[in-house]
Amino acid sequence: MLITVKILKGRECTIQVMPEDTVIEVKAIVERELGIPPQEQRLVYKGRPLSDDQTLTDCNVTQNAKLFLVVKKTSENTERTAESKEPALWKELNTFLTKHYAAKDIPHIIDQFKKDLEKTVQSLSLDDIERIATVNLKNQQDAAATS
Repeated sequence: MLITVKILKGRECTIQVMPEDTVIEVKAIVERELGIPPQEQRLVYKGRPLSDDQTLTDCNVTQNAKLFLVVKKTSENTERTAESKEPALWKELNTFLTKHYAAKDIPHIIDQFKKDLEKTVQSLSLDDIERIATVNLKNQQDAAATS
């Protein structure tokens, strides 16, 4: 039978499965089609998350059903995403540190800086975040008004 798997706010694919296939087997097919590892996948059908050991029949999944795929954030995935969004920061920090520290010490310094930064960000309260957002929004509005 054919079913559609759609990533929330993303791509979708139609895959060929059998009613007796387990959810973990479906996740393996989805990995081949969309490149998302099974451990990062959560499949949802009719508002209910599907358990890896259940078959599609157990979950009442039928021909032409649409399953939604929620991509779970793993710590490795989170680190990869953070690095891809901020490579310029770490490159700039590395450039700065090479002027003042031995090359062998720089990776340790950057790792400690990342840990300290993460700890500081995690300790922010919602009020702190709101204040930061308000100041940044005001600065953007002021910059837009002057240009």
